[in-house]
Amino acid sequence: MTTPRARLVAAALTVTTGLVLLAPPAFAEEPSGWPDPPEVDLLHALGIYVFAPIGLFLLIALLVLAPSLARGDRSVVSGQRDDEWFGGPVSGPDALESGASDKSTGGASGNW
Repeated sequence: MTTPRARLVAAALTVTTGLVLLAPPAFAEEPSGWPDPPEVDLLHALGIYVFAPIGLFLLIALLVLAPSLARGDRSVVSGQRDDEWFGGPVSGPDALESGASDKSTGGASGNW
């Protein structure tokens, strides 16, 4: 037994498919006053569809990396950075050592 929602979906798909398959082709002709478009050579088409997007990608990547490269921060290029705890204490008893985990509070094993 089908639900009303399943019947509605099936009906919508049937109507949509039928309208697409039964649509007549357009028999419009090109107006006689229009000139013929000029031929586009392969190099021009490659420049627009291939080289322009690659160039824009490289330009955006350069603009993103330029500030860190100007500061001399080479970790952006090499991909190696030190661990950093954002918003955590830098020094004192609550500061974490590099690579150490704090088992005293928080998480699923926290003690109250």
